[in-house]
Amino acid sequence: MKILALLLLQSAVNPVADDYVKQPKPLSAAHSEAIGCVAMIALVADQQKQGALGFAQYGDLNDKGPLFAANVGERVLKETAQTREVIAFAIQESAREQLPLLTAERSDDLSKRMETCLPLLEDSTSDAIVVERRKISPDEYRECGAIIGVLIDREDMRIPKKALLFENLSWRYKQEKYGRTSNGSTFARADILKEKANFQKWTFDDEKITFCQDIGS
Repeated sequence: MKILALLLLQSAVNPVADDYVKQPKPLSAAHSEAIGCVAMIALVADQQKQGALGFAQYGDLNDKGPLFAANVGERVLKETAQTREVIAFAIQESAREQLPLLTAERSDDLSKRMETCLPLLEDSTSDAIVVERRKISPDEYRECGAIIGVLIDREDMRIPKKALLFENLSWRYKQEKYGRTSNGSTFARADILKEKANFQKWTFDDEKITFCQDIGS
């Protein structure tokens, strides 16, 4: 669930906008329900991405799931003025609590939970046009992770939140290259650092940096 929390932190709009409440308010029952469904949708989407059996019946959740998370994050930020970190933590905790629903023994409970969450997902994303992107290769994630790492070292100011972007790219490279293999994160980080060493003297144009920002956001 780390990547979902990072995605929400990056995607949600700035809470200092004029139409936001000024003082933090506690999360309502409706907010907690929406956050819980963000976590549940993300858990099921991850199972689908891993090819696990028993989850295809809910439709492909990897397209609209991130948009749902961003929409819920924006709504909760606007209505409560809580920080992104608070909301991300709430999502992570909800995911931890609901993780047992993914077991075969709890499939009926999962179905009931999804009966609540799928309508929320559709209501939140019904007007969205989901653009099908070409498949991003592991090599592209590795290269972009290395590039952003170089930009961090150079304190390049062309893009914000470079550390978060680097973590996103590293995580996606690990997922695409090593999946859930043991030591996958260690191998992925080593690959990116090796590539980064090769890029130390390179210059990167704005188009390449924009591409890396897009696939890591």
